[in-house]
Amino acid sequence: MRMIPQSLALLVCLLVAMPVEYVAAQSERDQALFADAKAVRDKALEAKADVLSPVSFPKAEENYLNAVRSSNRGSEPDRFTNQLNKAEVQYQEALQNANVAQVALTDILESREAAAKVEASSRASDLWAAGERYLGMSAKLLEQGRRGGGSKEADIANRNFRQAELVSIKEILLTEARNLIAQATKNRDERYASLTLTKAQSFLTRAERILELDRYNTEEVERLANEASYEARHAMNIAKNVRLVKDGTRNEEQLILHWEEPLKRLSGTLQIEPRLDDGYEWLTGEMEAQITGLLQAREQLKADQEDQREIVANQQKELVSLQQELASLQLELAQMDELLANIAPRADTSSVNPTGSRSVVPPRGTPNPVAINELFSRDEAIVLQENSRTILRLVGLEFGSATLPENNTVIQKLRDGLSLYPDSNITLEGHTDSLGETDQNRRLSQLRAEALQTYIVNNIGISPSRVTAIGKGESQPIASNETVAGRTANRRIDVVILPN
Repeated sequence: MRMIPQSLALLVCLLVAMPVEYVAAQSERDQALFADAKAVRDKALEAKADVLSPVSFPKAEENYLNAVRSSNRGSEPDRFTNQLNKAEVQYQEALQNANVAQVALTDILESREAAAKVEASSRASDLWAAGERYLGMSAKLLEQGRRGGGSKEADIANRNFRQAELVSIKEILLTEARNLIAQATKNRDERYASLTLTKAQSFLTRAERILELDRYNTEEVERLANEASYEARHAMNIAKNVRLVKDGTRNEEQLILHWEEPLKRLSGTLQIEPRLDDGYEWLTGEMEAQITGLLQAREQLKADQEDQREIVANQQKELVSLQQELASLQLELAQMDELLANIAPRADTSSVNPTGSRSVVPPRGTPNPVAINELFSRDEAIVLQENSRTILRLVGLEFGSATLPENNTVIQKLRDGLSLYPDSNITLEGHTDSLGETDQNRRLSQLRAEALQTYIVNNIGISPSRVTAIGKGESQPIASNETVAGRTANRRIDVVILPN
């Protein structure tokens, strides 16, 4: 197989690393000449043509760089235009070859990308280099249309990239444990802590086997690697203490007393007398019982807190329900106060019943408000009668801002209600609470009234000349604006119906 000359390979490396700004040194005239070739070159690099088209791409780079050099020397365009045109054609060929290779070599490219993510080029440089070499061979055979298209080389490249990825994953996850075990082995700690060091090696071996079967099962591998690291450090600590006895720095009694100190401190924290005259069993048993009791008490405390949270949540729900009920009662009271205030001085529209009290009697020709009242629930609308005027207070119509809510049952029932008053004049009064600026509230109430006016004209079919929209703002409250319930009652639309 003919290899690319060393000088040409170096040229390719320099060009691939060459920044886009390299051409900026050329004159404006030459920059325009290079634009098309540079655009195709950028596309080729994006498609990894420097890797997947090892025949056409290096040739294109050589012609392109020669043209750049000629331009930078101030040569006339006719001296390098031919090279530039060749480069553009060759870049186009390289781009096409790279697109074909990306389909034919999908598996190997995916393996290469996975290996790159774990920095295999530095962690497993030999395997990575072998993968790159065989990938180049495969791409070249594919580009040249050889029999088999480099499938054998592609398989070898794929295996190298896969192995490079695995080696890199092992290095990332297992390096600490490996180094600690190696250090313990170098110290010959197995002479004094063979059981513990063997345990560390066992954890490490299990982690490596799991990675061999499933390299992406990192959670279990990390756990085993941590266990291996711990046992390796444990073995080194045991060996260190044994050596202190061996070299006479500390005798056996001093070693035991040294290890008893943490037990004494812990028993003091738990308010247990540190009795060690009969070994560790009694003291450790007492501490275990104490700690178990504390853990149980903690769990009981958690359960009690959960119960309290549930009680508080239920009380909050009950409070919300009571607040809603209070708001409804306040709204009803405000509406009754307004009704009484409107009808009390109007003796001409009321009569005296047998008990001597006054009752409201609608003027002749006015539809009975009971009929329209039956259309709405108390949460949707309240019907008030003021002389010949019927006021339909839409308490169930809530605006987000000035937009009429869609699919609102109150709006849908309004059609049937207004049909009881044919040829009547209708005034839509928008009202707000006192929050915000006065002018802003007036504009907002006007917009809300106009939104309902538009709906009535467009969807119910009432003539625009019979429907008027007025924004009252915060000027006519029916409840106190000091409470949430009062403000809710004040935010309303009143449909005032006056028969002709």
